[in-house]
Amino acid sequence: TDYAPDQGIQAEFFDTRLRYYDSDNKLVLQKMDVIDIFSISAMNRFFMPVSWKVSTGVKRIPDKKGDHGYAAFLNTGAGLAFHDNKLGLGYLFIEPEINIGDSLYDKYAIGLGVSAGWLKKLSPLWKAHFFARKLWFEPEDGHTRSEISLAQEIILEKNHHINFTVSWKEFYGHGRGEGMLAWHIYF
Repeated sequence: TDYAPDQGIQAEFFDTRLRYYDSDNKLVLQKMDVIDIFSISAMNRFFMPVSWKVSTGVKRIPDKKGDHGYAAFLNTGAGLAFHDNKLGLGYLFIEPEINIGDSLYDKYAIGLGVSAGWLKKLSPLWKAHFFARKLWFEPEDGHTRSEISLAQEIILEKNHHINFTVSWKEFYGHGRGEGMLAWHIYF
């Protein structure tokens, strides 16, 4: 996905992520986004367009005991963005999320949160995306989710990109660091 200096857009369909557990010699589905659209338009002197996002699919999430289960999810959001020639494209969103799955309290969780990020094209073939999110879920489920990530993308050619992401995620008070190397093939 590419963007003009004051805009950003991402449209992905069936983005699938698998995780391999070396200790168990097991490969599991980590997440599958059926649709993931992210549209950012920066404010200017005359206009204040609303930036928006929508993502839905299935993801593997931990419960209070640290076990993992699957949940269908819908995450949306709306917000504002700004552009600076030196800093890049920044955004701030308000985002609700709903999860439905057997491992959740009452089999669902409804949350509301904020996310913020910064996109910067460092060269014609290299861009960075810094991102942070905090979601608070309803009192019955009573948990928060936090994430902070830095993604680097290198464009090998038009339809082949390499992405390296480092992140810290926290669920139910349990945090973990992650590193991910991905090869994106676009059609």
